Amino acid sequence: MASDIHRLFEKVTHKRPSIYKVPEHLRTLNENAYTPWHVSIGPYHHKSHRYRVMEEQKLVYMKSLIFRRRGGRRAIKTKSEEVTKAEIVDYVKVLEKLEFEARSCYAEKFELNKEEFVKMLLIDGCFVVEFLCRKLRMLAKFDDEAMPYFVEMYGFIINTYKRLNLSQDFILKSSRTSLEVTRDLTLLENQLPYFVLETLFRFTFESTSRFQVPNFQTIAYCGLRTSIPNTTHILAEAHITERIEAEAGATVHFVSLLKSYCAPVLVKGDGIRSPFTIHRNRGDDQRIVSLEGMKSGETSQFPCLYNMETNGLRIPCATRLVKSGVLFEKMGDETPLLQMSFDYKKGVLKMPVLILWHHTESLFRNIMAYELYNHTTDSSQNVSVSDYMWFMDDLINSKEDVNVLVKSGILQNWLESDEVVVDVFSSITKNILADYSSYSEICNQMNEFGKKYNIRQLTAVLRQDYFNQPWAIVYFITAVVIQTAASIIEAVSNINEHRGK
Repeated sequence: MASDIHRLFEKVTHKRPSIYKVPEHLRTLNENAYTPWHVSIGPYHHKSHRYRVMEEQKLVYMKSLIFRRRGGRRAIKTKSEEVTKAEIVDYVKVLEKLEFEARSCYAEKFELNKEEFVKMLLIDGCFVVEFLCRKLRMLAKFDDEAMPYFVEMYGFIINTYKRLNLSQDFILKSSRTSLEVTRDLTLLENQLPYFVLETLFRFTFESTSRFQVPNFQTIAYCGLRTSIPNTTHILAEAHITERIEAEAGATVHFVSLLKSYCAPVLVKGDGIRSPFTIHRNRGDDQRIVSLEGMKSGETSQFPCLYNMETNGLRIPCATRLVKSGVLFEKMGDETPLLQMSFDYKKGVLKMPVLILWHHTESLFRNIMAYELYNHTTDSSQNVSVSDYMWFMDDLINSKEDVNVLVKSGILQNWLESDEVVVDVFSSITKNILADYSSYSEICNQMNEFGKKYNIRQLTAVLRQDYFNQPWAIVYFITAVVIQTAASIIEAVSNINEHRGK
């Protein structure tokens, strides 16, 4: 028995995996949210027969990518010219060097030998790289709003893919299919390690392209940016790099990157640290809790066991907060999704725009499944989508709560109705345990603010109990006028009566 256990120890890898299968307690709640619709990427769905149609398109895209490497060295003689075996061997040799590291990124075992696994990495990896580049060519055609921020990258795409006929592309000729394939690339079970994709991109273009080759990180970001439910926020290239570097503890893939794209901007400088910390600035006249950078030494950690004591860390729904005097305000377009702030003096909760459409739930569910295994309570990286979803679930209990957030500009609802929004947030947090570390200070301050009397509470109560109908205001004003007039008449009568005596 000891020998058997020893052999098991030898199989255990010291590298922490980062690509998992979604656990059953989450999958059973909404299996569709975790399952690819069109294309399988990686080993978990590799042998499924439901994706046969797209397997042929993978080979078409792979062939095109290899041609682009050749095209950088010499012009392709004819359209019928085929990829040579030697060209395929060049790619295989590159990926064989990454086989062991790539395999260790997957938490679940799968039945693929070395040759089969490398073949899968090659075909799927080439497809993903070529698809993202083609998609960016399509976005450039329609003047994507991110183009001014990534001029060199889009210049490379336009020059390299200038002969691409999008109307004949099996995927991109349909905007719906393009969106759904992009959605498939954001699923936790449908991932390749980022370093595999980056290696394929660099091997294809860096030694052969006649144009300035951009970093693959900008290709990935701009290709996936439309999946983020806050598309008005566009990251600078330096911030994209910092997010990839911040994932050093785990292997980066598209799901982990999408999470980091939603998080507050990394702040560096004199004594400034913390990409994802909470800071509190308390003065005599101002008390603000926000998710921004802070000076070294001011960080606050919220141990998981403490945060499980949720008294004071949960907040009332939006309509109740309005009655307690809290105002909701939309943050600027430059604000990432997970950043928010609460001004204690003014009673203002500021949040960035959240766009809800049909793929938003799937994205959040997959990021939350990833966080189940790769979330840290370290205060420097503790902003989680799971905590954000719990915060939103607290805010939204009814369609009236949805209306409050829509009117404030914080929520853009592209779903069927406000009731559907309520259902999304009530279901998405089931079987998810959050430690509330991301927003615990904000929750505490909002609850503390709600306990104190303020004029907005009185206004809200009057509006709810007495002025909820237009005619009620008229009656109130009339009653005030009559009462005032009666008081004046009575006072005048008393004065005259007193003089008469």
